Amino acid sequence: MIKIKEQFKNFSLPLALMTSLSSSLFLAISFVPTSAQSAENINYFQLSTQENSFSENDSFFKNVLLRAFGDYNMTRNTQREGFKAYLKGTGADITAQLTDSFSAGIGYGYSTTDLKKDGSKTRIDGDTYFVFGKYQPEKWYISANLTYNHSRYKDKNPDINQASADIYHGALFSGYEMGNVHNYSGLKYTYLHGKDKNNAAFGTPLQNGEVITAVIGTSYKRLYHPTENLSLTPLFWLSGQYDLKSNSRQSVIDVPDSAFIYAFEGRRLHRLGLETGVRLGMAYKQAELSIGYGLNWRVSHTSQTGKLNLAWHF
Repeated sequence: MIKIKEQFKNFSLPLALMTSLSSSLFLAISFVPTSAQSAENINYFQLSTQENSFSENDSFFKNVLLRAFGDYNMTRNTQREGFKAYLKGTGADITAQLTDSFSAGIGYGYSTTDLKKDGSKTRIDGDTYFVFGKYQPEKWYISANLTYNHSRYKDKNPDINQASADIYHGALFSGYEMGNVHNYSGLKYTYLHGKDKNNAAFGTPLQNGEVITAVIGTSYKRLYHPTENLSLTPLFWLSGQYDLKSNSRQSVIDVPDSAFIYAFEGRRLHRLGLETGVRLGMAYKQAELSIGYGLNWRVSHTSQTGKLNLAWHF
């Protein structure tokens, strides 16, 4: 059974709060000399495995990357009210190089998560919509993404409880590319809004709450050309994370190296975390394939993701 608390009434996300947050993010990033997230590391929202992925042809349609992806995540927590969760997700996105300095994209993903907690089994079905962009005039860059997730929670016993939740997630990063090394830092913001489905007598929705996480890290990648049309790009990244704010009765799982995110009632994760991962990209002419592994570790908590990307350049 999902243990959940009473939701706030008449929920709204004040414009003033978002404006204040955005201003704070930009100010924080401005004073970091070697900052934030590359389009090809930690965050899911990478552009390509190649250095020169987009054609220099004047036609807009020669600067488009279409990608399909599949993720498998296993998350375990052994602290009080521990749990095990297994997520399977798939989806697609499209990225366009709009100018020499600016690229943007949009995508969708669907996931199912089997959660085992306190002797109960819960299925979480989620729809994830996201947009992302990157501005890079030279070696310095800034990247951002916005994600909306709608999740439906259903206990294996349909007579016990059903609920749903909306998750709003945003991230803003800045970084500097020094050859093969990219240093980055930034902030991630997540807001969870629980909704009641039915059977309210057995429980009310997930408690509303927010998580603010600071991230700083580095990545390393190399580009190899075994043949004229074939390129290989190995990538490694490592970052530290710290939750500046989180709710005490809420577990928010931000799947590493992925667009997917979900939450449920439980003890919050430890504030300090470490994330690392590796990825190998292979490109032949217009086609790309990449496989990767991401790990997020906190005290008594591990979250591991296997990832497969297939892409085509138009």
